[in-house]
Amino acid sequence: MLASGVSDLAHNAMVASYTVNFFVLAGDTNGDRSVSFADLVVVAQNYGTSGGVTYASGDFNYDGNVSFADLVMVAQRYGTSLAAPAVGSALAVSAAPVVVPVFSTSRVTPVGKPRRLPGIRMLRRS
Repeated sequence: MLASGVSDLAHNAMVASYTVNFFVLAGDTNGDRSVSFADLVVVAQNYGTSGGVTYASGDFNYDGNVSFADLVMVAQRYGTSLAAPAVGSALAVSAAPVVVPVFSTSRVTPVGKPRRLPGIRMLRRS
């Protein structure tokens, strides 16, 4: 984000430009941009754990558990990796001024039913 033209609600200008490189790769527990044996080990170590499990511990569908569905995600993406971002790459940014609220006093209320992530089929135990 380029600092020029960016200010908060009090019209304080942003001090410096800021770049954030991020990625999402389902099955990559350690954030090394690939789904490998290390990620499979994390799922295996936590397999069957119920409640309070995080993404880094193998809960890829965010249900709080490490189950067969999470193991399937690793299996489907095993050997997949993402290229590193190009050095010095930046997204095109509009030169128009942008006002970004830093804090909000409004409450976020979910609307409707939560939807399932595409490509994830929930398995039922018999």
